[in-house]
Amino acid sequence: MSQLLKNKIKFSILIILIFFLTFFAFSSCIFSNLKQYDFEFIKFSTYLSIKIISNEPKSKIYSELIKILDEAQQIADKLDFYKIGNLLSFINEGKEVEIDDDILNFINLNLLYIKKTNGYFNPFIGNLTKLYNNFEQGSSPPEKNKLDEEIKKIKNTNLIIKNNENGNNTIIKIGNSFLNFGGSLKGYLIDIIYEKLKKINVDSFLINCGGDLRVYSKNEKIWNIGIQDPYDKSKIFTKIQLKNGSIVTSGNYERFFIYNGKRYFHILNPFTGLPDSDLDSITIFDESCCVADILSTGIFAMGKKLAIEFIKKNNIKALVIWKEDGETKSYNSLNFDTK
Repeated sequence: MSQLLKNKIKFSILIILIFFLTFFAFSSCIFSNLKQYDFEFIKFSTYLSIKIISNEPKSKIYSELIKILDEAQQIADKLDFYKIGNLLSFINEGKEVEIDDDILNFINLNLLYIKKTNGYFNPFIGNLTKLYNNFEQGSSPPEKNKLDEEIKKIKNTNLIIKNNENGNNTIIKIGNSFLNFGGSLKGYLIDIIYEKLKKINVDSFLINCGGDLRVYSKNEKIWNIGIQDPYDKSKIFTKIQLKNGSIVTSGNYERFFIYNGKRYFHILNPFTGLPDSDLDSITIFDESCCVADILSTGIFAMGKKLAIEFIKKNNIKALVIWKEDGETKSYNSLNFDTK
């Protein structure tokens, strides 16, 4: 090999080394500028925590975040079951109302999962929750004849959605049961925030809305998620690592009242009108927080036997917890690649 060729090879190697050293120095500089900002709010009638990692100033991130939350709040107000004079109240009154494409997609997703969960997820349970006085402490369960009457109404209620020639969508409810999106709205709002946060200059973020979580990482950030022990709120049942995706937990320990020594919790079986699930907690992983929210509600209502069968049949990533003869039992299919 000629000396000239050897010199050219050495020069080429030197250039490559300089490139990589410059690249890593630049990368290190960028990484060192990343900071984590923690924001806390009371939004959508619950606690909202958002952790954001970015190299932007906190004031700029906060300003962008407030705009995003204001937009999400406007949607929440339209679909809040407990608000009077909003879009959902007009639908529940049986009025034909105009809806935009985003809300239409949300409603269609709810209708789709009524079928996918064989009816165990059903947003037409608004009257049922009212019969239980929204599970306020000191309440008493409704009489069986009232439950039976409401179950018949649920079976006979549906929505007619029209796509008009002018491009507008209208919706009208047929039947006497009320829509309540309590089992899906939080997840939907988190998905909205998620999509909008991705469009600003952030590296990673974690959204926690009343225990429903969705995380995002553009680079190598791995979020450590603790799943609460349903029998002791001060303890973690298990931990998982997650880079992107949603984790939603439903349980019988958050909203309930005790009557004659029995716990009446807020996740109702649409076929019986009763909180008769023998599960204590279920955690669902899905890319979409809305889907995870829906599945955690519907599968919990199935009870242990049907829930585990459904999870296996549909390859759902889930952690199911219950008590059997006083002993804590679980079924765990949360075995996935965190990348």
